[in-house]
Amino acid sequence: MDDNELLTRYRGRNDIEMSYRFLKGALDLNQIFLRKPSRVDAYCYLKVLAMFVLSLANWFLAREGKKKMTPQKLQEILGNTTIVEQRLDPFGLRHWEGTNITEPIHILIDLFHLPDPVAIVEAINAAIDYHQILN
Repeated sequence: MDDNELLTRYRGRNDIEMSYRFLKGALDLNQIFLRKPSRVDAYCYLKVLAMFVLSLANWFLAREGKKKMTPQKLQEILGNTTIVEQRLDPFGLRHWEGTNITEPIHILIDLFHLPDPVAIVEAINAAIDYHQILN
């Protein structure tokens, strides 16, 4: 092997180290508590698939002019979105609220033509006849 090829390969080792750091950090693969190889494979496959979805969403957000986020930050933003059920048990009343629906989520909803969680919650709440329940 000549000097240039050796130098090129040596410089490329950082890419490999960064890939391992990424696998251990972003994909959270430091410790896997599964024993069966088929389950470990399935777990890793789902982690890589989830990372692909996060990277794709991040790319779409960057294309729309939003600042680039780490996969962990984007996962945190997407994971904080919830639909909460509130109950008033003596009357049997149930009411839903959508929470933590941030601007990046609205952008992704528009880009992928997904149903708006707020509209879904309003439709669920509109179907409940509170006057009949209270009477």
